[in-house]
Amino acid sequence: MNAALRSFIVILLSGIAGALAENPSPVPSPESPDDSISPELLEALDNAPSVCLDPGRIAPSESPTANERRKFEGNPIKFRRMIDGPANFRYRPDGKILGQFGDQLVVLLEAQRGDWYFVRGYWEKTCDAGWTKRNNFRPMTDFRMLSEAESENVFASNAYGVAFRAYFNDPKGPGIAEGLAESTLKRLGPCKYRGSRGSCATAAHLMNSLLARIAYDRGDKKSAESLLLRSATFPEDSSIATIGPCMGLARYLFDKGEKSMVTQFIERLKKSWVHSAEEVSANSWKELPAPSPFPDLWLSEIRAGKNPTFERAKHLEWVWRKESWKPVP
Repeated sequence: MNAALRSFIVILLSGIAGALAENPSPVPSPESPDDSISPELLEALDNAPSVCLDPGRIAPSESPTANERRKFEGNPIKFRRMIDGPANFRYRPDGKILGQFGDQLVVLLEAQRGDWYFVRGYWEKTCDAGWTKRNNFRPMTDFRMLSEAESENVFASNAYGVAFRAYFNDPKGPGIAEGLAESTLKRLGPCKYRGSRGSCATAAHLMNSLLARIAYDRGDKKSAESLLLRSATFPEDSSIATIGPCMGLARYLFDKGEKSMVTQFIERLKKSWVHSAEEVSANSWKELPAPSPFPDLWLSEIRAGKNPTFERAKHLEWVWRKESWKPVP
């Protein structure tokens, strides 16, 4: 190969490489407005309830510049995509992971930095925002609205974490968490959808427990007792009625000398904890035919003057550990 031809090939390849670096081209093209769903479905999407109980409490991320936002100005609702996931969202492009968007979650694109896009949850998790790569998107062609039962399940699965995170991390923690917990319980209501009762009953149980702890810590023992007893009531066909409740608050109160309050709580559990189960592996349970034997065991330990161990009911105690809710640096 002569020198002139070799030089031509080098220049040609350099030009191609430069063009590819300047114009990354995975599909779909997020910077193109998406008109692939009907106006009727878009209206339903706009009016769907949100998991976000407090829009001001968004995970901190590096904000896009005005220039990075420019091409998405005008009619931002046009720039919707579904997540092809699950997909991480980050503090900055290639930065620390802040969280994860679920598969088929609808997001709004707000800015672009190379192959990275700043997105905000548009519907089910509108508190979440951060940077994610463009190959994590899919078009809206296959989008469908969740049923009311599915929507309740999504809400319940995420909502209690917002309140616990506020309780442990917000400067006004108890006050903020109390409002969030009350909002959660108001929206959940009686956990009426059979398919979502597992998540709904767990969220209601934990929110009432959190409210009881807040009331107790401010000296309102009467309200704390009422809320604690309310947390001990859950539907028979919920998962918590099989694998059992969170005993973290009961342990805390017993250590504070609240023997009577904890005894009443356990007595109430005997009516709700109607099944029994044993853990056969991590997060895998085998249901047994009889009601849980543990409330009677704990009551007998208390009557004998012992400290109840609350063993076999630790699967939810992580919610009461502050490190579980540590914010991302």
